[in-house]
Amino acid sequence: MATDMEHRTNVSAVASVRQPNWCSRRPDPGGCSPAIDLSPPPDRPDPAIYSQAPLLAAATTATWDNPDIVLYAAVQHTGSSWRIADGWFLDNVKITVRNRSLTAAAINMVVTVSYSRIGIGLPRTPLTTQLVSLEAGGSRQLIIPLPPAVLAQTEKALALFVDVSHPYDLDATNNHGESISIISLIGAGLSGVIPIKLGNTTSSPITYALSVEPTNVTVSLSNTNVTVGPGATASVTASHTTLLPTPSQTSFTVVARDAIGNLVGGFTSILYFG
Repeated sequence: MATDMEHRTNVSAVASVRQPNWCSRRPDPGGCSPAIDLSPPPDRPDPAIYSQAPLLAAATTATWDNPDIVLYAAVQHTGSSWRIADGWFLDNVKITVRNRSLTAAAINMVVTVSYSRIGIGLPRTPLTTQLVSLEAGGSRQLIIPLPPAVLAQTEKALALFVDVSHPYDLDATNNHGESISIISLIGAGLSGVIPIKLGNTTSSPITYALSVEPTNVTVSLSNTNVTVGPGATASVTASHTTLLPTPSQTSFTVVARDAIGNLVGGFTSILYFG
């Protein structure tokens, strides 16, 4: 029979082996269950915005005059010419975000907006982040004020980038939308030259491969392969002509990819003739 001293020694030995944990500190004598890893629910939301990348990947034309991002007032044809109101560049941006799932609500999706000057690959600055909840199949237009300092910094030539996200997003390919476009009113000459600035915010050189999306405008690029060093910028020009009757409206889009074909960005010129 164990002595009282031997019993206390054995108890101490067992206690020294057992490490205190969350379960041992619980007052509930029922003990602990192991943690449960939650899998994404079978019915998932699909936060989305007009996104150029999946369209181009599917061999569909894309525009950087983003239909879900409104920066410009409507252009009107009055008399014999196109006219834009004095406030043609709005002091706020209207962004439409959607939930493409018809069965699952998107609760607390994150909408992040940043901006840069007009161009491709230029430095971006955060503008705002908002939480938005949408019912199944729902959409909402967000009105984001553009501070005077932002408009002055960009000289009202503003590129916008919108990202939407949700932890259980069904399709992450339609989460990034860009708006990089300018408006040009073209007179009787029916031609013009548009400068496009290219930047590089990385620590390595980037070689841009530029191409023009199918359009009813004849477009000629001054250079289709441009290498931009780290922290540097370069420019190309897009010369365009058209045989469209006046008045008319059209556009052309330049797409930029890197040396291995990855999409870097794009630029759309919106043209009003007459």
